[in-house]
Amino acid sequence: MVSNTLIAGTLARVSKSFHKLVSQCLSEASSITPCNVRDLGVGRGCACLTSLLQHSQPRSMDLRTCHSWLTAASIRSPMLASDLSLLHTLTLDNCSKLGASGLKALSLCGCGDIGDGSSLRPLRALTHLQLDWCYTVTTAGVLPILAQLQVAGLHGCSLLDDTMCASLLLVGDLDISFSLVTDFGLLQLAASSTCLKKLTLADLDVVNVWTCALYTEHGLAEMKRLRPDVKQCLVFV
Repeated sequence: MVSNTLIAGTLARVSKSFHKLVSQCLSEASSITPCNVRDLGVGRGCACLTSLLQHSQPRSMDLRTCHSWLTAASIRSPMLASDLSLLHTLTLDNCSKLGASGLKALSLCGCGDIGDGSSLRPLRALTHLQLDWCYTVTTAGVLPILAQLQVAGLHGCSLLDDTMCASLLLVGDLDISFSLVTDFGLLQLAASSTCLKKLTLADLDVVNVWTCALYTEHGLAEMKRLRPDVKQCLVFV
């Protein structure tokens, strides 16, 4: 009869070899697909996804078969603990449990073309939004969510104009450098944004290919006169 010790030792060696082989394969993988991450249930599925991401830098992730268990909570830890700098494509078809209705903070800095921003409208709980250099975002696209924002990073959103300024009712920290805001917009902020404490603007002396500043020294001075409680920060890039 084979002893329990011998069986345990054999299984341990097999498991170690298998883990090494899987790790080697994953380190060379450029994608995570439904073949890698099966519909395992939230506990095993999250553990499997974490393991996969720890051993790879995928260029694409297709998680369609995880729709029965994938939630924002289950995917948060694996994503935060991973290097996703090479990720170009993320497929989450039918993952209806991801629902972002409770999302409070979102950063898309440097993403460039994300459309006009209208896709953000369902995020009714959103209070912190960073869209630095998302240069396709328009005032009309994001106008419906502006009134709920407490922090708005709109640095380099070069299509945003004065129309948005009267809607930023709750914002306390606002960056509108390299946008189309003029003196009129600054006066709108002074009157409407009663919670505003910090305002970041592009320095008027910047020489840049981007729209730098359509407001004037007079506008900045008037903003300071009307709202001495607001700290003005000037940036060059």
